Amino acid sequence: MFGFDPAKVPSSAAYNAAEQELQNLLDAHMADNGEYPEKIAFSLWAGETQRHFGMLEAQVLRALGLQPVWDRGGNLVKLDIIPESALGRSRIDVVIQATSVYRDQFDGFMLKLSAAIEELVQLDDGNALQKTASV
Repeated sequence: MFGFDPAKVPSSAAYNAAEQELQNLLDAHMADNGEYPEKIAFSLWAGETQRHFGMLEAQVLRALGLQPVWDRGGNLVKLDIIPESALGRSRIDVVIQATSVYRDQFDGFMLKLSAAIEELVQLDDGNALQKTASV
């Protein structure tokens, strides 16, 4: 038995895997609608996050164009903004619905995400987010 450390969400493995998972979602939307979605909704549950070490959180970050920065111990330190030129597509707005248990257990992630979204709102890269996630 071992303890789960919420400071490690999302894990680097989850962030790497989320690249393909988000792309699969975008490709499916493109096939059905001829364009990428402008907004995606995610439901975050504490139990699910513990099972997949932050796969949905990593997809949220990838949709927004954010890169996690971890310390040597794998703890999430901050979220950096990926320039849109390096992102290769427009940023996608996210809507997040988080359970109360999630909010309480992963408040560190939610605070970092909120701060990064505030930075994105201030970003003037020609195509900044029109609306932001509500966290």
